[in-house]
Amino acid sequence: MKDVYKKLYEVTDKIAKMDPWEWLYDIDIFAIQPEGYLEPFFVSVMGYEGNCYGISVYYGADGFVDFDALSQEDSNLPVSYLMSDIDCLTCYFGPESELDDESLWKFEEMGIHPFKEDKYFYFLSFEPRFYPSPIDDNEAKVLLDVFKGLYYAIDQWMNEHTIEVKWEEGEICFAYESKNEWSLNPVQRPFLTREYPRFILDDEYTNKLKKCQRSKESLSLELMYVNAPVLSKEENTDKPINPLMFLVLDNDTGEFVQTAFLDLDDDEIDYVLDWITDYIEEFGIPGELRFHNPYIEAAVDDLSHKLDIEITYDDLDGLSEFFNRIIEESI
Repeated sequence: MKDVYKKLYEVTDKIAKMDPWEWLYDIDIFAIQPEGYLEPFFVSVMGYEGNCYGISVYYGADGFVDFDALSQEDSNLPVSYLMSDIDCLTCYFGPESELDDESLWKFEEMGIHPFKEDKYFYFLSFEPRFYPSPIDDNEAKVLLDVFKGLYYAIDQWMNEHTIEVKWEEGEICFAYESKNEWSLNPVQRPFLTREYPRFILDDEYTNKLKKCQRSKESLSLELMYVNAPVLSKEENTDKPINPLMFLVLDNDTGEFVQTAFLDLDDDEIDYVLDWITDYIEEFGIPGELRFHNPYIEAAVDDLSHKLDIEITYDDLDGLSEFFNRIIEESI
């Protein structure tokens, strides 16, 4: 594997020397499909505005949906939540001071010295429910395959001018490999967005819930990542977990009705729906539900309409600030 890492560091350094972030916005996408992969990787070059230099790699249609969610300024989810809810590999560039000892040792091991003092780099793997962690050997091989195609595509577009891409008109640069040869084409950007499937209550269970007593309670529902690494023996994984919490606040009393961590195999929509239906059966139908997270909306939308529960879309800033303050004090 040392040869794979050495080649990865070499091609990454070659890409950095081209300063692609001086010419590309992070929404100017490359689709890179090395030979042997069923779907292309969608690649975003970051740093045009001079902050957070990096290259993020998303695999296939699902990966593009993650990228699209991050790039949408009108998303209902804050960037901090989305960054914990995506699947991608990212190479970050920065000064030597940003790297830990292990990352710096890699440069010595590979015999590579960045051409600029602010263009050291390191690689992180992002996966939903997990804290960002260094890439493993398989991910290093993937990045090497992708970065070889990315270097070719950037060089041909920026230096050799063999391809014209109308980024501003929604085109992306598609590079694909066949028989060890790369080819380039401008293609239209995919139209794919995140979908949050609504849970539909069956009539029998709806009628059962309708018989429950009603109250005027107003509840705020929120899903929030702790954004701190946690090692868990119970979850049977060596990777640090980024715990996801479900919180419910009684808006009248200011007290939490529920604070719980989801397990890795818990589905957000199922978890929220199970909680709210159990709550209704025990305490009655609340008068109002406040939320902004689309996972929560998918869980309670049909239920709320069928049970005549008022829905209020609220950014819940107060709840978020209170939660973040608790987390900061506990770590």
